Amino acid sequence: MSNQDNQTNLISPPQENKDESDQKAQLPQSYKFTLISQLTRKTYKGTEHPSKRWGHSVIIHNKSMVIFGGHHSQRTLSNIYSLDFRTLNWSKIEQIGASPPARDSHSAIMYNNEMIIFGGTGSENNKYNDLWAFNFTNKRWTKKTTYGNDIPCKRDGHYSSLIYDRYMVVFGGINELDAVIGTVHLLDLTNDFWILTKNEGEQMSQRDSQGGTTINNTLYIFGGQKNSNEDIYYNDMYEANFE
Repeated sequence: MSNQDNQTNLISPPQENKDESDQKAQLPQSYKFTLISQLTRKTYKGTEHPSKRWGHSVIIHNKSMVIFGGHHSQRTLSNIYSLDFRTLNWSKIEQIGASPPARDSHSAIMYNNEMIIFGGTGSENNKYNDLWAFNFTNKRWTKKTTYGNDIPCKRDGHYSSLIYDRYMVVFGGINELDAVIGTVHLLDLTNDFWILTKNEGEQMSQRDSQGGTTINNTLYIFGGQKNSNEDIYYNDMYEANFE
């Protein structure tokens, strides 16, 4: 993979044909939700569970969902909780030593048994571009020193993902001037070096609070907000192939 280029393509819905229409007719026409939060409270045997919150991050570790940070009422959070999918029990994860400042609207990924968090907004409405790694074995945080001429600016509302088991992708968000960002950065997690990628495909508009996922090292982005001052939102979808 070249560390400088990526191609972004707008995904258009496929044209429907007769065979596809026949297949749709055979698909299930209904679904059923199960309210997991109530089920969790009924089966939970401990006393520790997270407070109501928004702007937290979620990663998967050892068949558990791990959440960090977020915002509750007038308070920004810095705690870590884990939900074991096998028992639906919540537990609070101990943090030993120095830890990152409380924050919300950051991003997090899993890499080599560590939760890597980047950016976000602090309790004084200040934005971050720092990088921290939480080791699940020793329960300690490490503040990472990163390198390069293209370190991303402070931001929140961005999206991050892991590709090629080595690079953390950071896309979009809002900077300290409340301007929406449209750049794509890669962090090489083997040496903590930042790369600003160059788009060789269709231009994707700047945005924050978008959703995304990565499948086979291809990044998919859906929706988002144009800026924080206008009620303009997107429902488009892009894929980014890194080469």
